[in-house]
Amino acid sequence: DDVITDRRQLPDLAGIVKRRAENPREMTGQTDEELAAAIGMPVVRQLTKSDSAPGGRSALRMSNLGSCARKLAYRIAGTPEDGRELDARSALTFMLGHETETMLVTILRDGFAAGMGPAGWDIEDIQTTEGQRSVSLPLGPWEIPGHPDGVLTLDGHTEAVLEIKSSSSYGFSRADKALSEGREPWDPSESYWWQAQAYMHAVGVDWMGVLMLCKDSGALISWWQQRDSSFGFMLEDHLRRTEEGPDHAPRVLADGSPLGPSEVTYY
Repeated sequence: DDVITDRRQLPDLAGIVKRRAENPREMTGQTDEELAAAIGMPVVRQLTKSDSAPGGRSALRMSNLGSCARKLAYRIAGTPEDGRELDARSALTFMLGHETETMLVTILRDGFAAGMGPAGWDIEDIQTTEGQRSVSLPLGPWEIPGHPDGVLTLDGHTEAVLEIKSSSSYGFSRADKALSEGREPWDPSESYWWQAQAYMHAVGVDWMGVLMLCKDSGALISWWQQRDSSFGFMLEDHLRRTEEGPDHAPRVLADGSPLGPSEVTYY
């Protein structure tokens, strides 16, 4: 199979979603009842399970690899979190994120099926009523789990990982500004970069397609992140810092940036 090396060969995910949203039609492949069950399941899971993360709790997850070394060291040591109970606001935020994911995946997948994007593309391994696909990244003594939102296939061959983000207007404007300047919105200083790289390395693909929805305005953008071959070495260096234990691990982010004491300003 040919490997995609040029971004111009990759589909405009946001454009496909927008075209499909603007053109109501019968859905392809699934009944209304099946779609309703899949879209509602994230809310049901959040309301009925004390730990709604797929696969349960894990000290290291692909979603937290960008955290500071000391925070990860506390998690690895099994130290109970202090003062971070799951409250109503947190639960509702998670529900909105899961609903955004399911909604955009549903629209994008049907957009592909309706011929609103390049031929041959589809989405697989998405979250269903049965659960979500799990992947694993072996790295030294660690086996790091993750749960990508789906994979994008071309003529049946997996080409990319799919990531859906529901963002505040601040995060959205930062990503949009980076795109307007010709940059990938996520770099090693951004925690999402570490999650994205882990997904790509675990699945064995060179690309991640990101769809980002602004919760405040409904604006939608998409872009393609590329796999970085140095990620494994960078992550090993970061996780090695956690081996000093929570009392001695440095307060250093994954990209090597030290964290200073927090400053709170009251207005």
